[in-house]
Amino acid sequence: MSGALRQLISGLAVILMFAALAVLVPAEAAAQSATPTKPSTSEAPIRFWNRIIAVQRGILAGTSPEVRAERASGRLTELPLNASPTEIVKRPFKINDQEGVGFFFRGRLLFFLGTSDLDTESGEQLEEASASALQNLKEALQARAEERSWPVIRAGLIFTLSGLALLFAFCIAVWKTQTFLVNFLRTREDLVSLRLFRTNVFPHIAIALYAILRAVAWLLTFSLIYLWITLSLRRFPYTEPWGEQAGGYVLKALRELGTTVLRGLPGLTVVIFILLFTRWLVRMASVFFDQVATGRTTVSWMDPHVARATQRIFAAILWIFAIIVAYPYIPGSQTEAFKGLSVFSDW
Repeated sequence: MSGALRQLISGLAVILMFAALAVLVPAEAAAQSATPTKPSTSEAPIRFWNRIIAVQRGILAGTSPEVRAERASGRLTELPLNASPTEIVKRPFKINDQEGVGFFFRGRLLFFLGTSDLDTESGEQLEEASASALQNLKEALQARAEERSWPVIRAGLIFTLSGLALLFAFCIAVWKTQTFLVNFLRTREDLVSLRLFRTNVFPHIAIALYAILRAVAWLLTFSLIYLWITLSLRRFPYTEPWGEQAGGYVLKALRELGTTVLRGLPGLTVVIFILLFTRWLVRMASVFFDQVATGRTTVSWMDPHVARATQRIFAAILWIFAIIVAYPYIPGSQTEAFKGLSVFSDW
């Protein structure tokens, strides 16, 4: 095994560990936040089989929402393994003159959902909340039954292992492509010349491109690992909510990123136009000053021996002016980070 391949496998192992922690730790923290050791809050979820069944918000018979949720979760956990979702029924009744719905299993009350448990801000209705809780409980019982089914576990393992093999193949392809592009650019460093102020800036641009290519390779690697973890978690009934949570987070981030890019496109177009126009002016001025310096053009207000220096000063003034004009159109220029940069520019 080559050193590069060993380095890639080691990097994948480290990223895999951190990606798993990034997906699992928030879910575990959310589960722990519902324990009664925490201070009393306005709502507490009833959890069963890694799923939220319902939310307790009201105090009932002097019992806080946290204690009610803990007791309900305990009763659900004690349900027998052969409990069928069809055996769960809901019945309307009152407790302390509070209208509500009770959820029963073989005549035993599992938990009570009253009018004080409704989300008044969203206008939630008791019938809607009780139907959702019943559906969530049935799905959790179904997931618990499937967790003990060997065909389900076998299909999940096959999917996970096959995905792991594809993950390694894609990651190797990503890094081989990155290596090929870097080597291609290095062979062109001595052949390509890109001059700015009489200096070949292509080697500096190439160094920046190497860093960008490496960053893109790591980003793709991490994204592939995150995708594999998310899809693998969804293949097992108990961890399915974690996979949905992780996938939803990524989709939300992508939507926000896309919205930000779309909003910034008009300003970015203006910035590009300003920079291109300034570059054209600098080139035109460079041609003029070159002709003055070589004596092909004679002007009464400039000596040939100062034309080169004047050209550099004029180009610097143009670029500074272009940056000042383009600054308000740069996406994010009104954020606190950009405002902080202006503080340093005042010194």
